[in-house]
Amino acid sequence: MSTMEQLAASIAATSADYRNDELGPFTAEHVMQWAAQFSKGDRALLLAEMDHVLKKTYFSEAAVTDHLESLAKEPKLVGDTPAAFWQGAGVLDIQKGGNSQREMLERFEAVLQEQFGMGLKACKSTSGNFVYLDDAIFTGNRVRRDLEPWITDMAPPKATVHVIVNALHAGSYYAAQQLDKLV
Repeated sequence: MSTMEQLAASIAATSADYRNDELGPFTAEHVMQWAAQFSKGDRALLLAEMDHVLKKTYFSEAAVTDHLESLAKEPKLVGDTPAAFWQGAGVLDIQKGGNSQREMLERFEAVLQEQFGMGLKACKSTSGNFVYLDDAIFTGNRVRRDLEPWITDMAPPKATVHVIVNALHAGSYYAAQQLDKLV
């Protein structure tokens, strides 16, 4: 097996749970097909870097589920009565672009169902707490564009919004600055 084939196999193994559609999980063949779009001289280096980066940064489905399970009962967020917190918190489903929030909410609903026997529909904001759940914040524009109209048009006069993501980049500072201007 060549070095490029080994790298492709490693990348496929790291991200094996990424796709679950009609095409099935990534395979080494998918990775090699993707790499073929680049010049031959760059492919090995590109695959080596991609393998390195994915090993350091890839969030497996199991890791995301673990994160959501921890979130559901995180005392700093939910206090001593997690089920009561979630029943009194509004879980926002307001993302205008993309599917990442919808996918995270589907996973989180399964966690709530397993841990507390309730779905997202049982989460009503009677406490003034709201949760915006997504996969990541990079530039901050997505969360800003989602929350701005909600704050202006739908949020109650007094609310606390907990923005929770798997990965956070410096863009969260920008988003917070922009959203603070609205209140």
